[in-house]
Parts: sequence; C-alpha cells; structure tokens
Amino acid sequence: MSRTESITTDGSQSVSRYDLLLAALPIPLLLGLGSGVLTDMPLAAAAGLGSVPSALLLGYGLFVDAPRPERSLRGRGPSS
Repeated sequence: MSRTESITTDGSQSVSRYDLLLAALPIPLLLGLGSGVLTDMPLAAAAGLGSVPSALLLGYGLFVDAPRPERSLRGRGPSS
C-alpha cells in the first residue's frame, strides 16, 4: 500500500493527507492571534500558545508519519 495515497481525486489533481496537513499548520496560530486580539491576553503570549499545536502538527508530519517516495519497479533489471 502506498503511503502517498490520495484522499480525493478531481480529474488529474489529487489532495494527499500531507497537503491537508500543510494547510492545517497555520490554523492554530491564527486562532491564537485571534484570541489575543479579542481578549486582553498579550498578543505575543497568544501567538506563542497558538504556535504549540502547529509545532506538534509539524513534528507529527515530519517524524511520526513522514511521507515516503513511491518505489518504482523500473530500473531493477529484467525479471526472470
């Protein structure tokens, strides 16, 4: 089973779970910034707290479930 399988396919374009992970990285940071603007919490503290889940997502994507290139069977020589 390929670790780079697509989640959705729309014609020739597909979205993998790593694309979704990259899209989700700024969301906790933006939520932290938004909470800092809407409350009396210092903006630096809110941004710092919002960056923690983003860092955890990044660490998960890089070290726990890292994407692996698909192995090609070409170039292995003739099969006998």
